[in-house]
Amino acid sequence: MIEIYKNRRVIVVDSIMGSGKTENAIEEMNNSSSEQLFLYITPSLNEVDRIVRACPNKNFYNPQKGVYPVKEAAFIDAIKDKRNIATTHCLFCLFTLSPAVEAAIKDAGYNLIIDETIEMISLIDVTQKDLSAMFTLEMIAIDETNRVVWLDKEYLGKYHEYMVEIKKNNIYYFGNTLVKLFSIDKLLCFKEIEILTYLFSGSPMYLYLTIHGFHFDYFYLHDRKRVKGKSNFLLDKVQIKPLLQLYQGKLNFEGQKRSFLSSSWYKDKKRCTTTIITQLRNNAYNYLNNHCKARKEDTMWTVYDAKKDKIAPRSYRTGYIACNARATNDHSNCRHLAYLVNIYVNPMLKTWFSDNGQTLKDDEYALSQMIQWIWRSAIRNGKAIDLYIPSNRMRELLMNWLNDSE
Repeated sequence: MIEIYKNRRVIVVDSIMGSGKTENAIEEMNNSSSEQLFLYITPSLNEVDRIVRACPNKNFYNPQKGVYPVKEAAFIDAIKDKRNIATTHCLFCLFTLSPAVEAAIKDAGYNLIIDETIEMISLIDVTQKDLSAMFTLEMIAIDETNRVVWLDKEYLGKYHEYMVEIKKNNIYYFGNTLVKLFSIDKLLCFKEIEILTYLFSGSPMYLYLTIHGFHFDYFYLHDRKRVKGKSNFLLDKVQIKPLLQLYQGKLNFEGQKRSFLSSSWYKDKKRCTTTIITQLRNNAYNYLNNHCKARKEDTMWTVYDAKKDKIAPRSYRTGYIACNARATNDHSNCRHLAYLVNIYVNPMLKTWFSDNGQTLKDDEYALSQMIQWIWRSAIRNGKAIDLYIPSNRMRELLMNWLNDSE
C-alpha cells in the first residue's frame, strides 16, 4: 500500500539546462549559515568534485572513495559526523536507511539538493526461471503489501545478488516480475528538499512523489536569479532555435514505422537486420564526416548501450555518450551530434504508474530525455550545433517543442 504524505512540500527549480541552476545552488549554499548542513546529490562524479571545489567554506565531503559497501559506510559515517556531503545519485539510492541514520539526518537538520531527477522505480533483471526457483525453494515470499521478503537467513549461493537487494526491503512483486521502489522514507528525513531539473512534470519522479502525496513549489531562473512560479521558456526557445541546425535530408530513412530505432526495434532481428544496422552506421558516418566535416573531438553520438559497438561510426567511435547522460559539462565542446534512438517508456513501468492513478506519457518522457542529452553539447554555451535525428517521431517531438509558445 502506498503511504500518503499530504503536507510534504518540495522546491523544484525547473529551468532549462545551462541556465545556471547549479551555480544558483552553489551560491545558496555558500551564503547559508555555517550551521546549515547540505547533502548534494548529482549523477556524475565530476559534478561531485565541482561542488566540493565551489564551496570551500562548507568543506564538502565526497564519500565516493573505495568500492561498495565501503562507500556506503563512509557516507553514513559522514552523516553521523554532521558533515556537508556531495555524492552521486547511485550512492544515495543504494544506502540503507537505518533508524540510527534517519535520526542522525533529522537531528542535524540537513537540506537535500537533488541535481536532476533520480530513478524512483526500476525493473530487476531477473529471469522467470530464477524467480520461479526462488519461490519454489522458499527463499522468498510476498507480504501483504506485495513486498518481497527473503526467508533463507543462512543462504550462500548464486542468488546472492537478489538476496542483497531484497534485504533492503524495497523490492516488490509486480506483473510477474520484481521492481525496485525508491524508499520515500529517505526523503522524509530532510528539513528541506530542492530538485534542480527541467520539464519536471514529464518525469517519473514527479509522478512517483505525486502518488505519495507530495506537493511542489516551482521556481525558474531569470538572469541567474530564482523567480517563483513556472516559466513557459518561450524566450529560451527563441534564443535556442537559430542555434539548432536539424538535419532534414535523405539520410533520415524514408517510410519508417513509428517504432523505428526504439529499444524493442533494436532487439527485433526481423526489423533490425544486419543490412539496416550497416546502413544506419554508414548514414551516421556520412552525416558527421561529409555533411558536417566534423573532427572526432567535436562530435557526440548515442545509441542504446548494447548496440554501441555495432553502430559506432568509423573514426567517431570515441564520441559515444550514453543516451541517459545528464548533469555533466564534459562534452560542451561538441558541436556535431547524432541521436540514434527513439525513446519509449518501459510498458511495465507505465502499467505500475497507471495502477497507482498516474499516467507516464511516452512523448513527455522521450522529449525530456532527448533534450537532456542534446544539452550536454556546445548549445549549453550558446553555440550552434548540427543535429542528426533519423527517427521521425523524435524529430517531430523536438520541432514541436521548439515551436510551442505555450
